[in-house]
Amino acid sequence: MFRDKKKKIDVIIFTYKRAMNLDACIDSVIMNCRQINYPINIIYRNDSKHKKSYEYLKKIYNEKIKFHERKSENILKNISLLLHPLNLLWILKWHKIYKEYSNFKKIFENILKESKKEYIMLCTDDTVITKKIYLDNIILRLIKKNGKKYWFRSNFGLDLYSKKKFKFINKNITWNANDRNISYFMKYHFQVEGSIYNKQFLLEFVKPFIYYNPTTLEAIGFKEAGYRGYFKQMISPLKRSAFTVELNTVQQDTNLRKKERANFSTKWLMKLFLKGYRFRYKNNKQNMKTIFELGNKRFVPNKIYLNFKKTIVEFIK
Repeated sequence: MFRDKKKKIDVIIFTYKRAMNLDACIDSVIMNCRQINYPINIIYRNDSKHKKSYEYLKKIYNEKIKFHERKSENILKNISLLLHPLNLLWILKWHKIYKEYSNFKKIFENILKESKKEYIMLCTDDTVITKKIYLDNIILRLIKKNGKKYWFRSNFGLDLYSKKKFKFINKNITWNANDRNISYFMKYHFQVEGSIYNKQFLLEFVKPFIYYNPTTLEAIGFKEAGYRGYFKQMISPLKRSAFTVELNTVQQDTNLRKKERANFSTKWLMKLFLKGYRFRYKNNKQNMKTIFELGNKRFVPNKIYLNFKKTIVEFIK
């Protein structure tokens, strides 16, 4: 991943009820991001029905992963957050922040504080890295010296928007989120799908605002980044390297895209995972519904193929 072997990256993955998805995500990160630091941090919301599947996952990866359990927490313990004026607006918009507040923010920021690495990659459990991610020392220095401005987006490339005249940095492209002539997806200057940030600036960014899960971290973070001038200059590979595999939806904060997905049962996938079935993403156009949305190209599977004892098993929704 990095030319300088001394430069390593800490990884944080968010998960809930999707151990099979998480297994595919972890495997793709290990395969395509060779200079990551271990253990990979997993922040998970516990569900008793899925406990065995996460215990099974732990046996697969052993010391390569570390779990951090998200638990309910009284929001009044974090009353100082109300000193940030925008947080009142976020609570009004996202009512569950008040009703279902958790220690997610505390766990996430503690990982950042304790990390000894300069770079952090964020992923959700339905993220897969499909190509080798290349960051040379020039890009690393940009992110290191001006992490408030520069960050790396694995989920974009010229295969999504080739008409724009990008600036090129070796084998990567860069553009500014304030450009009026780009797609909305290109303006999304904070997200967690295989994104790499300067650790110190990421921590500085997230500390003031309130969030209680990955959905609110990303949604509110996007608004905060715009208001506060963070992460305006994006860097991406020539070809997109990260995708969201839209097998199902588990978050309850919004119905966005839920009806468009096949919504393979998390309980059913869990049972298959415990029997030894493992999901590995392959972009087969015949078995994928392609959705163009605001400059993004989404892939929604209508079939999935699971590896089982060196054979491939097909499942149709």
